[in-house]
Amino acid sequence: MMKCLLCIETEETVPLRFEMHHLSGRKYSDETVPLCPNCHAKITKIQNKFPPKIRSQKNRKDTLIFSITSTTALMKTGAENGLRMLKELTELIQNDSKNSRENLVEQEKQ
Repeated sequence: MMKCLLCIETEETVPLRFEMHHLSGRKYSDETVPLCPNCHAKITKIQNKFPPKIRSQKNRKDTLIFSITSTTALMKTGAENGLRMLKELTELIQNDSKNSRENLVEQEKQ
């Protein structure tokens, strides 16, 4: 089963097909990773901040700049998703703890 590298959504939870993202841009690398359409759009938006002239260059300096930007965009989006999931997990744990305390109080009353 395919899973988004950044948000861990799966084929079952994402109604649209997954997209293969070129890690360093299509012109610079054949290496790809699976991303859901939402995460892919976020990364592509960051990549497209570079003017087309720079994105189309083949010299080593521009290749490195674009590759570093692409990698950093992946890490940024992955970190944001990780923080969102951590917040959700924290809320679930707090709710479980609150429910457990309420159950104990009810049991003591009986």
